[in-house]
Amino acid sequence: MFIAAYAMCVPHSVQSVFSTGRRASQKLLELIKDIVKKTWAADHIVKANQEELILKFGAFDLRKIASYPSHAKTLRGVGGDVLYLEEAAFLDMAGKFIVLVLCVLSFTNSPFKLFSTEKFSIKSSCPYLR
Repeated sequence: MFIAAYAMCVPHSVQSVFSTGRRASQKLLELIKDIVKKTWAADHIVKANQEELILKFGAFDLRKIASYPSHAKTLRGVGGDVLYLEEAAFLDMAGKFIVLVLCVLSFTNSPFKLFSTEKFSIKSSCPYLR
């Protein structure tokens, strides 16, 4: 999985995943942890709970993967080097809010990934993503 590979390869990385609900969020993080456990990086897991997975490489190199349900309360104060919106078309937030967040990210050059089984287009709403 891309998220696990990114965490194992990019120093000091912080990744945030926003899922459609708590169960989906926890299951995704569990799958990521299982992937890491099958690699050479298994011994580098220092924290693994329902919301985050932290890998430590060296004294100062912490790599964090956080997985959150998409409720508005959980979105305050979270961020990362890479943001993932899993099933973006079904997230429990207004489409305009998603567009606003992605427009802000496009100004800061923060990468983000949208994953969805439904057709979901934001390019027409945000000229900075063209």
